[in-house]
Amino acid sequence: MELVGGRHDYEVSAGGVGFAVCLRVTGTEPSGGGVFLPGADGGSGDSIARYDLSATVGDGRC
Repeated sequence: MELVGGRHDYEVSAGGVGFAVCLRVTGTEPSGGGVFLPGADGGSGDSIARYDLSATVGDGRC
């Protein structure tokens, strides 16, 4: 699932409850880049991406 630059809606409900909520997840890649992980041997390492996620919940279906 590609989350960066997009918005994803998920409808959440439970059996027998009779209503649903909409969970909206939005992701952005911050300008600061990723997180550096040093190598296990003390040498060079690698970077992994970092993402800022936000979620909101609203009453009713998506």
